[in-house]
Amino acid sequence: MIKPDLPFLWKIYYANGSTFDSNDGSWKEKPGWGILAVVYFRPDSDDPKIGGRGWEIASGGDFYVRYADNTVISMDRDSLMDYIVNELGLIGVGRMVSWVEFQRVSRTANTEINQLKQGYSRRERQP
Repeated sequence: MIKPDLPFLWKIYYANGSTFDSNDGSWKEKPGWGILAVVYFRPDSDDPKIGGRGWEIASGGDFYVRYADNTVISMDRDSLMDYIVNELGLIGVGRMVSWVEFQRVSRTANTEINQLKQGYSRRERQP
């Protein structure tokens, strides 16, 4: 269990040889491009199989995501999209369908929005 009163300690290693850590600024202030590895401290992580002593490393990913519990995960593009769509709920993903199916759904959506617009304009005219 992460203790909320403990600081989030981390260090990022970049492809150009530079580093940025929790003493240099906040996670949001870090340079976002060229990350090779993130070392971070989790007080609940004392399993010797994953490094022990609370320190963990995330590396080898295209993207690095910091979760609310101060876990850092390296992800590929598909995993990142899954996280954004399903866990954050920030975007929705479309899909290809046949032209006939697209037209059917478009007609239904247009009919429904026209009904909503007509009902709304009637309410506007009422005193």
